[in-house]
Amino acid sequence: MKEFEKNRSAETKRQMRVCGAMLSLLALMSLASLQPLPAHAGIVVSSACSAAFRMDTREGPFASGGAETLTYSALWHGDANATVTILQRDADSPVASGLRGEGTNSWSVTLDGTYVLTHATSGTNAVETATFVVRGLTQSFAEGDIRLTDYAGVYDGRAHTIGIETNEAIAGLTLKYAVDVATASSPSQGAGTTAGTPSPQQWSSERPQFVNVTNVVVFVEASAPGYFTTTNSATVTITKAANAWLTAPSMKGWTAGATPATPNRGQAKFGTATVAYGVAGGAAGGLGATRPSASGSYVATFTVPETENYGVLVKDVSFTIAAAPPKTYKVNFNANGGKLPKGKKMSAQTFTTGKAAKLRTNTFTRKGYVFVGWAERKDGPVAYKNGQSVKNLGKGGHTVTLYAVWAKAQYKVVFDAS
Repeated sequence: MKEFEKNRSAETKRQMRVCGAMLSLLALMSLASLQPLPAHAGIVVSSACSAAFRMDTREGPFASGGAETLTYSALWHGDANATVTILQRDADSPVASGLRGEGTNSWSVTLDGTYVLTHATSGTNAVETATFVVRGLTQSFAEGDIRLTDYAGVYDGRAHTIGIETNEAIAGLTLKYAVDVATASSPSQGAGTTAGTPSPQQWSSERPQFVNVTNVVVFVEASAPGYFTTTNSATVTITKAANAWLTAPSMKGWTAGATPATPNRGQAKFGTATVAYGVAGGAAGGLGATRPSASGSYVATFTVPETENYGVLVKDVSFTIAAAPPKTYKVNFNANGGKLPKGKKMSAQTFTTGKAAKLRTNTFTRKGYVFVGWAERKDGPVAYKNGQSVKNLGKGGHTVTLYAVWAKAQYKVVFDAS
């Protein structure tokens, strides 16, 4: 037994010696009967001692029977308000505190650790402490008691978390969770922490779940009465989903000069497509978002941009802008007083704008006149000769009339002297 006599009066020392003798007697009686002191008697102060505080600390590791008792006196050091506190070292709260008067306190010892008992006065500030150490009560979780499994999958819009299986036979099992934000790539539900083992204030009783693409470590702290608290971790990995066309985009061709076709952007599983144009065989989207107008072969590139949860989606659609058909105009020929001989034709003639072509050879005749060319109006001068090559006499779709120009025929009379 260990006596604490600092700052005690002679009377207190005398009383303690009496108490010590009584405790020794208890020990001798136990030896005489060949019965050891009960396991719960780890800390004993004789109930016969009302003026002193004595404890059997049994210092050093020992296994407790699960319960410990303390008989205490409030008259230690002459102070009726003396108190006793029992604290497991490094614990957040004491096992017992503010014990006053005469009495016995019992408490369960379920965990390994160092227990400190403090007897203090309020008037003289006298303090006496004793400790005892318990080993062998706490056990480690067995393999398979707490089983964690990773989750790995592709984004599907649903919440996912790590898998946990526990041994249902473990009473009072408590699980807490924390997230290593150093590995997280998206917001998560639950407490976050920096890389490494989380601090106590960062644990949450709610298991974190993840919807968006991420690669995060989830810590799990397991604790239960009589077990060492242990920490392990598992990983949640959600990768980007491949986007897909629900309705494929399309692009129709058109004729140069006509109203351009409107691109059908289709429908993607996620997101809306943008479109850019390029010349066939050239750089994709090299012409930008403006639809081309000149005739030729082109490619419309439809793109749904990459997002947090989906990969990029691209589709090229080829289309052609056909060359516009050439514009034509018609030339009618007016006999302008002449006539068309039997069996002859002088039909209208079609010309293409921008291209030169020869006028038809005149087949009209007029008695007493000769054909000298074509005029642009009925009484106009000769503008074009017979069979002359002409270009752009009129605009596309128009009709032009040329009028025959006649001159009176002249005759030469030759006289023969014979």
